[in-house]
Amino acid sequence: MMLASQPQYREPGRHRNLVPKASPTERPAPPRNNTPRTFPEPPVVLVDRKKGYRFTRGGILGEGGFARCYEAFDSKGEQFAVKVIAKASLTTSKQRAKLVAEIRIHQMLSHPNIVGFKHCFEDDDFVYMILELCENKTFVEMLRKRRRLTEPEVCHYMWQLLDAVREVHRRGVIHRDLKLGNLFLTRDMQLKLGDFGLAAMIKHDGERKKTICGTPNYIAPEVLFDTQTGHSFEVDIWSLGVVMYTLLIGKPPFQTKDVKAIYKKIRDNSYDFPPQIAISRSAKDIITALLQSRPERRPSVDDIMQHEYFTGQPVIKSIPISALTVIPDFLQLPAKEPSSAVGRSVLTDASASKALRTSNSLPGSDRQPSPSHNSNELNGHTDALLAKDFDRLKIDSENRPPIPSSWMRRQQSSDSQSGKAKSSTSSGIAEGARVVPMPTPDPDSSDADAANGPNRSSSSNSSASKHEVEPRAPPSPQSDGASTFKITSPETVRARNSSSFTSPRSAENPRKSVNVLQTMYQNLQDGLRSDRIGTRRIDEMEEVSAPRIFITKWIDYSNKYGLGYQLRDGSVGVYFNDSTSIILAADNHHFEYLFYDKGSDRTVMHRKAYTMTQHPEDLLKKVTLMKHFRGYMQDNLFKACKHSTDDAPRTQNLDFLTKYLRTKHGVIFRLSNHIVQLNLFDHSKVILSNDGRVVTYIDQNREFTTKSLNSFVGTGDKDIIDRLKYMREVLYQMLVKKQRKSSGEA
Repeated sequence: MMLASQPQYREPGRHRNLVPKASPTERPAPPRNNTPRTFPEPPVVLVDRKKGYRFTRGGILGEGGFARCYEAFDSKGEQFAVKVIAKASLTTSKQRAKLVAEIRIHQMLSHPNIVGFKHCFEDDDFVYMILELCENKTFVEMLRKRRRLTEPEVCHYMWQLLDAVREVHRRGVIHRDLKLGNLFLTRDMQLKLGDFGLAAMIKHDGERKKTICGTPNYIAPEVLFDTQTGHSFEVDIWSLGVVMYTLLIGKPPFQTKDVKAIYKKIRDNSYDFPPQIAISRSAKDIITALLQSRPERRPSVDDIMQHEYFTGQPVIKSIPISALTVIPDFLQLPAKEPSSAVGRSVLTDASASKALRTSNSLPGSDRQPSPSHNSNELNGHTDALLAKDFDRLKIDSENRPPIPSSWMRRQQSSDSQSGKAKSSTSSGIAEGARVVPMPTPDPDSSDADAANGPNRSSSSNSSASKHEVEPRAPPSPQSDGASTFKITSPETVRARNSSSFTSPRSAENPRKSVNVLQTMYQNLQDGLRSDRIGTRRIDEMEEVSAPRIFITKWIDYSNKYGLGYQLRDGSVGVYFNDSTSIILAADNHHFEYLFYDKGSDRTVMHRKAYTMTQHPEDLLKKVTLMKHFRGYMQDNLFKACKHSTDDAPRTQNLDFLTKYLRTKHGVIFRLSNHIVQLNLFDHSKVILSNDGRVVTYIDQNREFTTKSLNSFVGTGDKDIIDRLKYMREVLYQMLVKKQRKSSGEA
C-alpha cells in the first residue's frame, strides 16, 4: 500500500573526489561550478568509419555529468542505447584515462543481468558506446510511481543484482556506484546493472583504492572517512544494503536534505526501519549485515545469496510490466498466522485458486520472530558446502561398518541421542538470524528443465513457460552440530504447524521399506570406498537407463494444504496435510485417491480409482485443489520434461510420492517406485534407482547424466563424489530415525 504522505523518490547525482567536512582529513570539498554545462548535439547518423557501421540516433534517454544517452537504430532497425561522450568535456588526461577504463571494464563483462556492451567507436567530436537498450528505464522511475516494492519483488531483483555483482567482483572490478539510477529494466522486466563510469580494477590481492567517489546516499563509510587505508569490494556490499533498504522503504536509509548530514549519518551508522512499514525479520537481518560500518564485517556476495531471505522462499522469475505502476496481483497475499487445523481442506474454488496465485507471501510474515541479529558473525555457504560439511562430521562414514540386518533392535543409544535436536548454526548470514522453520510456498522448477535438458547419454531440449519461478532453498531444520546431520522428521515439521503428518505413510511393509533404504545405503557405502574413487576401470563402459519416473516439478504449500508435484510421465500428485494423496494420470482424466488406516501392528494403504467427472462428493474440494496445484505448476514453473515414451499413459497403479524430508542442504523425496531423489539447494540433483546401483546426476547447468554408481565413482569427479557422500549420510540418518521410531524413542 502506498503512503500518500511519502515523497517521491529522487536520486542525487554522483561525485568524484568529494570529501565531506566530517572526514578526518578535514579537507574542504572542491568548489562546484554551477554554470550549466552545454552539451553539443551529436549527428543524427553515427558512423564508425573504420568498420562502416551506421546508427541512426533517436531521442534522448538520459543525461549524466559527461555524457548523454540516446536511443539508436542500426541498419537492420534493431534498437540500442548509445552513450555519447563529447571529447570537449574530456579536458584532462585523467578524464580520458577514466573513459578508456570504463570502456575496457564494460567490454569484458558479459552476464544476463549486466547491460550488454555491443560496440564502441569515435569521430572527431564524440565517443560512442553502443549498449543494450533497457526499454523500461531505471528503478528510479519505477519507485517514483510505486513508492516502494513488495518483498517478493525485492527478493527477485536483489537476487539478479547479487548475481551481477558477483560476476563483476569475480572479474576483479569494483563498481563503486551501485544505486537505483544505475539499475535498468528491460522490456521483459529483468534487472540490468549498468554505468561503469566509476568502476575500478583490482589488479592484485590487497590493493586498495583511495579515490573518494560515488553518490552521497550510497557511499560506504570507508570511502568517506578512511582514505588512508582505502577501500575495496566491500563498498559494493554496503551499497547493496542501501539499494535493498531503498526498494523496501521507498527512500535511502541515510536520506536527509543536506549532504553533510547524510555523511554524518553514514559515519554514525544512524538509520532505522519505519515501524509503519511491515518488513520481514529476514529482510532486516540481511540489511543490517550489509550496512556494517566496518567493511571486514560485511558478508560476501556468496554469503548474502545463502541467506534465508533468498533460500527460504520461492523467487519469482518473471514480473509483469504492470509492476512499473502497480503491485502485481499475484503478490498481494496478506500475512496470516499458521492455521491450527492444517489438515482440514475447507476452501472454495475461488479461495484455492487465489491461495495458489498469491503463494508468494511476504517472507517471514507468518513466522515466529527470530532471535536478535548479530551481523558480525557470518555463516554463509559456497558451492563447496558439501565437502566442508563432511570435514565437520565426527563420524567418519568411510570407516563406519555396514549396518547389520538386525540393526533395528540393536542400534546403540548414541545414535539415538545424536539425532535429538540441539541448538546449532544453520545456513544464513548470521548465527542469530535463524527463523523457526515453517512450511512456506516453495516452488522448485529446475528439475523439470533438467529432466528435459541436455543429456550426455540422450538429450532433448526444453523451453520455459511464460511465467517462470526459480526455486530457492526452503528453511532447513536445525541440525545436530555435535556429530551427524540431523534430519527433522515430517512429523516434527508438522507438529510445529499443529498438524499430524507432513506426508502420507507408505503402504509398504515397514520392514520392506527399511530394507530398500538399507540396501541403497549399503550399496553407496560399498561403492564409495576410498580405494574405488578415481579407478576408471570399474564398469566404465556399463550402460544403464535413466529412471522412467522422478519428480520434475514441485511446490510446497504445506502451511495450508499440502505439497504438489509433477512426475516425469506427466502425472500430477498432491500430498495433503491430512496424510491422503491424489495422483492424476497424464491423461488428465483418471486419478487415484490414497488414504491410510492405522492398525495396531501396521498401517494399510487404500487406493481408490476415479475420474475427474465421476468421484465422490466429499472429494470435490481436494480435486479442486489438485487442479489449482496443477495449473500453478503449468503456468509458473518451468515446462516439464516430455512425457514417457509409453504408447499409452498409465491410468491405474500410478507412482506417487511417499515421503519428503528437508535436510540442511536440500529436500529428499521418496517415491513408491523405490526412487530416492535429492534436490540440493545449489540446484543440482541426485536420483538413486535400482537399489542405489544406478545414479542420475543433474548439475547446476541442468545437464542430465545417468551411469552406474561404480562408473560415477570411477571417474573421481569431486563434485559428484561429494554429493553421493552427502546422499549416503542422509540415508544413514533416515535409517537411524526409523530405528528410533521403531524402538519408541522418537
